[in-house]
Amino acid sequence: MSAPRLIAQSANGGIFSAPNTRLPTLVHFKATIAGASGAATLVADIDATSGDAGTTPGLTLTRSAAGVYDLTFPACRQLYMGSVRINVLPNVIATGTEQRIVGIDKTDANTSAKLGKLRFNTVAVGGSTVTDPVDGSEIHGSFWADFG
Repeated sequence: MSAPRLIAQSANGGIFSAPNTRLPTLVHFKATIAGASGAATLVADIDATSGDAGTTPGLTLTRSAAGVYDLTFPACRQLYMGSVRINVLPNVIATGTEQRIVGIDKTDANTSAKLGKLRFNTVAVGGSTVTDPVDGSEIHGSFWADFG
């Protein structure tokens, strides 16, 4: 689906906002990691078995360096940074070496509502080096945005 569909999903403000404004939209993405290169593939559909939400239409996710990912979305008026949640679900939870911590790059050039992008990186738990999630891991993320 195209980006305008995402924007069209924002509801009119009604009683909870000023006239001619729109309520924020919950944006969600799910990606699978395949191979040692950390390449991410967005999952579009709801998982029929688990009910996991698929990716909101209009998003792309690219790996720009080892453990560094750029999520792009249609430019919007506001990105509610306090609502940004990104998790890496390891392939095997019992293996501590597969667990990752996610950091958000808050520089204006890399994370911006007006530019429609959000950059994040992954670091092994207990480590200090940015590193890719392991093969078979999943990345899940969500945030609220005002596409008004």
